[in-house]
Amino acid sequence: MKKLIVYIASYVLLGMAFAQSLQPFRSINRKWGYKDAAGKIVVPPKYEFEAHPFADGVAIVRNSGLKGYGIIDAAGNEVVSPQYNYAFDFVNGMAKVCVGGTDVYGTGGKWGFIDTRGKVVIPIQYDRIDGNFEGDSYASVTLNKKQTIIDKTGTTISFSTCDELQGTFYKTKLAVAKKGGKYGMVDKTGKVVIPFEYDMLFSESEGFMAAQKNGLWGFIDEKNTWVIQPQFKFGGFFENGFAVLMKDYDKQGAINKAGKVTIPFVYNNMYPQSQLKEPIVVAKQNDKIGLMNPLTGKIIAPLKYEEIADFQDGLAKIEANKKYGFVNTVGKEIVPPIYEYASSFYEGLAYVELNNKYGFIDKAGKIVIPIQFEFVGEFQGGVAQVTKDGKSYFIDKMGKVVTE
Repeated sequence: MKKLIVYIASYVLLGMAFAQSLQPFRSINRKWGYKDAAGKIVVPPKYEFEAHPFADGVAIVRNSGLKGYGIIDAAGNEVVSPQYNYAFDFVNGMAKVCVGGTDVYGTGGKWGFIDTRGKVVIPIQYDRIDGNFEGDSYASVTLNKKQTIIDKTGTTISFSTCDELQGTFYKTKLAVAKKGGKYGMVDKTGKVVIPFEYDMLFSESEGFMAAQKNGLWGFIDEKNTWVIQPQFKFGGFFENGFAVLMKDYDKQGAINKAGKVTIPFVYNNMYPQSQLKEPIVVAKQNDKIGLMNPLTGKIIAPLKYEEIADFQDGLAKIEANKKYGFVNTVGKEIVPPIYEYASSFYEGLAYVELNNKYGFIDKAGKIVIPIQFEFVGEFQGGVAQVTKDGKSYFIDKMGKVVTE
């Protein structure tokens, strides 16, 4: 019996590993399916929107309409036929889903959780759900305008010390709670750690909590001591040692954890690039955009662009004078803005447009597939769809035709 259990467990793990290796692709009929590592079609292309990656042996797929989301397994079997307004990816074997919404985002619908077999494990009854049981096995739910915390069984977590919990304990031992219209924090036993004396309170980030009092924001520590006095119009979070804040409306800047202003509050908009190891923010002033280091205040890329997209694989797409290129994390233009359009990088290549024709460049800016096509799609699973002289087919990363 023990050998049988080990065999079954190994089989399940092997199936999940196989599922993880499947890659979504788009066929010539513009539908989505999945291929294995060898390029063999495992799930035929029949879904109208980009298929999600596999997780826990299953994947979210989507068709158009208000009931477009469903679930498939690694063999392409529909575990749940498209029927949800919205479905999030699986986390720890559970996925957040919505039914009855008035749009594909679930507006006005009801939310709950299903498992990888499609079974409803937490009733689809909530007006809103924040969180997906990642990390601490709690989620914040709202029903009839009341916000509560539930665990993975759907059981409500409540404490007599507060009126309601406003957030989960994810990544921290404390959760924001509310009592008598004021905010504080409690631990997992319900003990009040931060008293209920704030107009608003954000969860802990790098040891600090953003707290609002008398209309102004500052930062407190877990001992309820002001480490940065309230002085900002809008609060924020510390990340990589800095926080982007608003001193006055439409005036943003950055501070470090000592409260020192590292970027003056003169910018119209500013947002960090959180996916990078390097501390970088995109800053906008008088309709011009550049890059800055929020720890030193140093300008990385001059504020001369109309747009800078988020970084991917160490490069960010830039727009200048309605032309597109790419800049790296030290502000160097790896690809000058000379193209009529450029996509983000997929699998190391980006498509670019010049004189109404398309081709592909690598991350060094070199044209690796000539600019000759009327239409192209991004690379997925090592292939991309292209159209030339009215004929559509697939090419590999060398530009060689692989599928008619």
